[in-house]
Amino acid sequence: MIGFWLLHLVLPLYLSLEGVYDFFHAGCVEVDGAVMMFVAPSMGGKSTLTDFFIKQGHSLVADDKVPTIIEGDCFMAGGSHPYHRPYRKFEELGHYVENFSSAFKPIQGFYGIKSVAADGDIKISEVRGAAKFSALLPHYLYRFSFFEKKRMHYLIAMLNAVRVFDVTVPRNLKKLPEVHNIIYNHSRDLL
Repeated sequence: MIGFWLLHLVLPLYLSLEGVYDFFHAGCVEVDGAVMMFVAPSMGGKSTLTDFFIKQGHSLVADDKVPTIIEGDCFMAGGSHPYHRPYRKFEELGHYVENFSSAFKPIQGFYGIKSVAADGDIKISEVRGAAKFSALLPHYLYRFSFFEKKRMHYLIAMLNAVRVFDVTVPRNLKKLPEVHNIIYNHSRDLL
C-alpha cells in the first residue's frame, strides 16, 4: 500500500510542485511511435480502453496520471510506472505490464471518451476552438491556484499543437474491438 501511495499520489504531486512535469488524469498508450491519451471523468472508461489497447499489443505509457513536458514545439508524454489498473481496487498498484514505454514521445492526440448506450454508434469528431480548452482543463491534476497562470499558458500552447477528439464509446465490452480499430485507424491517419 505504501508503494501505491508513493507512486500514485506523493511522487506526481512532488514533481508537479517542482515544475518538472504537468500531469493529466488520463490513460495513455503508444501507437506507431506516438502516444494517444484517453480522457474521461473517473469511472468513464479510460482504464478499460487502455487495457484493451495493451491487450492488442500497444505499449502502456501511463495509467491514470500521465506526465507531460514540452520539448521545443513538441508536447510529449512519458511513462510513469509499469502498472495498470483496469479495475478500482484503490490500494493496489495494479497489474505489471511488460510492454511498457518509459521514454517521452510526442502526443499524437487526445481522445475524450463519451459513453453512449450499449447499441450506440462509435463516432470520432474533432473538438475545435474554445471547446478544446473545456475538454482538457478538467483532466489536469493538482489544480492549485498558484499553478493557474503557468498552467493556462501551457495548456493553450498544447491545444495549439495537439489535436483533441471526442469519441463515442458504447457501454458494451463486446464493442471494444470495433472501438479499438476505429481509434487506431483514425490515429494512424493523423501521422
